[in-house]
Amino acid sequence: MSIVGTEHLTAPNLELALRQSVTMPGQAHWAGTGPAGKHCFNCVLFRQRKKETGTDADIPREGRCRKFISINRARHGSAPILYIPPTTPSCVHFEPKP
Repeated sequence: MSIVGTEHLTAPNLELALRQSVTMPGQAHWAGTGPAGKHCFNCVLFRQRKKETGTDADIPREGRCRKFISINRARHGSAPILYIPPTTPSCVHFEPKP
């Protein structure tokens, strides 16, 4: 069964749907639009959560995107606290850590 009048609708944008599926709330731009193979953890704009006492410092932790924060503060005066996993694919604002 189909909805009447939908036979002339265009097909969805599959590339956009894929980007939306991997982009996390709190990223400044679409995930996967940065350098190939790079992740948010490798970016200088990624601010990691502080490590808990007694945990291994070498394990990447979730964090916030400084670019996302600056964009939202400029537009809205504040930014929501949204943490993203360190393994999220990088976006166009990616800047490698020195």
